[in-house]
Amino acid sequence: AALAARLRGDHRGWWRPLTWGAAATLLGWALFVALNPFLWPAPARRTGDLFRYRQFEIDRQMRNHPNVAVRDLGDRVTLILDRALVRRTWASTTLHVPVDVALAAIGLGALLLLSWRDWRQRGLIGPAAVVIVWLLAYLVGMTWGYGYDQARYIAPIFLLATLLSGVGAEALLRSSITVWRLAPEAVSRYIRRAPVSEATPPHAQTIRAPHPGYHGGRSNVWSNR
Repeated sequence: AALAARLRGDHRGWWRPLTWGAAATLLGWALFVALNPFLWPAPARRTGDLFRYRQFEIDRQMRNHPNVAVRDLGDRVTLILDRALVRRTWASTTLHVPVDVALAAIGLGALLLLSWRDWRQRGLIGPAAVVIVWLLAYLVGMTWGYGYDQARYIAPIFLLATLLSGVGAEALLRSSITVWRLAPEAVSRYIRRAPVSEATPPHAQTIRAPHPGYHGGRSNVWSNR
């Protein structure tokens, strides 16, 4: 957000997103420490110990079970997307249709469209862009740490799919309501603008003008009598 502020020429308030982000990070970490008694004696050092132990645990699992170890970063991305968007979807339920994948794709498209509109119209990084950045950060973090192919390690990715599916369902519902409201007006406007043909329809009979000597069914001969 700070970079975007600099790009759009805001040289005075570009530091505000950085301040807000730093404050939110510190507040989140403080809450994490408050809820974890293990961190109370030395919060900073023991937080680092948690990350180091997690890395040690993953390395040990990869050594003990090399058949499910995932060392290549590209393979990690493929496995995560395959587990989240191919195998464990609604296609494996009684519906046999991956509705959640379609809704998630629509939701991602809706967020991208909203982000583009916010940037084009107001030059701002709006809430939709923040959600996209959060999703990308979440996905990158999971991909980086996915060295052991187990379903429980990709469980958090379903939170992202659920969120995007909800956004997609909301976008479809909103679009349907808009179309339902505007359809009668669009049809009536089309009817009013439709050109009226002046050509004689092919099924219409040609009506000839009456003979000059014919007036109301009586000939001039009888009328002169």
